[in-house]
Amino acid sequence: MISDSVALPSAFDLDIARHQRSYVARIRWRDGERVGVAFEAPSSGEIVPLDMARRLKHCEQDNARLKSRIRQLTEAG
Repeated sequence: MISDSVALPSAFDLDIARHQRSYVARIRWRDGERVGVAFEAPSSGEIVPLDMARRLKHCEQDNARLKSRIRQLTEAG
């Protein structure tokens, strides 16, 4: 149960660590301390393990940082 004073976004990622899965959940209804959600199907039709999704996100962040640093060095030179 979730207190109705807790603000939830209309959509959020629901991580289930035990199964190493992550799902996009959308709130469909809310009644006091109860919330009903619907899960969106993955766009590719394939479920990506949670650890792999986290590693991919980390690599994308590293890539963005490196591109930014290359721009800085190129502009400074």
